[in-house]
Amino acid sequence: TEDSGKTIIFSILITIVLFAVEKLSKPSFVELAYENSIFQQFHVVFNSSLTSAEMVKSVIIGVMTVLLVTFYSVFFFKRKEVK
Repeated sequence: TEDSGKTIIFSILITIVLFAVEKLSKPSFVELAYENSIFQQFHVVFNSSLTSAEMVKSVIIGVMTVLLVTFYSVFFFKRKEVK
């Protein structure tokens, strides 16, 4: 229905923005946030020689991402009825 069209457009826009953040020059705070995000971890995970420190960092980033997504989901879905 009308919300599914908005969701698809929003997903495409987020993909374009993340691609631009990855490829273009960026301020240091944006670069730091991207390097410590789940999106960067998709690239790191395919590195064949991860050190134990990189593995711990990846696990922490993954756990923090799940916690943040859960928190925001509870916050937003508490306000809106899910059909």
